[in-house]
Amino acid sequence: MTIGKEHFYNIQRDYDQKQFQVNYERSKRVAEVYAKVPALKDIKDTIASLQISKAKNILTNNAFELENINNKIIALIHKRDQLLSGSGYSLNYLEPWYQCNDCNDTGYTEEHEMCHCFKQAVIDILYSLL
Repeated sequence: MTIGKEHFYNIQRDYDQKQFQVNYERSKRVAEVYAKVPALKDIKDTIASLQISKAKNILTNNAFELENINNKIIALIHKRDQLLSGSGYSLNYLEPWYQCNDCNDTGYTEEHEMCHCFKQAVIDILYSLL
């Protein structure tokens, strides 16, 4: 027995909703943390700026400056982690919290294969059709 297009699209819609919810919840956590610890936003912005500099230096093959930038990024990440934990937050508090870490709630793995959670959703529909 197979599922029809409608059921398949419903599963896909559920995954889209999961991703929307994960991003919404993450944005709320980020806003909360940045309001409580504004230095964390500054660190994020500085890391982003350094990443741009890093990309430019990769193009010019400037190994010395790349090492310097990498060291600055590592120091900022360490400072970010200290500020987070010192403020009572877990180190993954600003990250998305997926229901399935194998596919990040997309239904498909990095190898573009159907994830076990998607397969389970299909099985659940098949059972409901019996």
